[in-house]
Amino acid sequence: MNPSPSVASRLHPLQRQEIAIKVLTKQEPITQIANQEQVSRKFIYQQKAIALNSSNSILAITQCQASPDRTTNYSFRARDYI
Repeated sequence: MNPSPSVASRLHPLQRQEIAIKVLTKQEPITQIANQEQVSRKFIYQQKAIALNSSNSILAITQCQASPDRTTNYSFRARDYI
């Protein structure tokens, strides 16, 4: 008997983004979001961390591109903000 895939594993990337946005904007408590989406609070916190890391990386790269010093190592700068 094969266990059925978890709800979290079946979520579309856009649904994961929507969850992260709810968490980051503090629209609802974490527990309430987890219950609505039928996923664990751990999953919700993971999506929050992924969103924060992504946004920080994008911010760092954008700042580097705006800098007159084009010799900056983008991956190093992104790690500074994570």
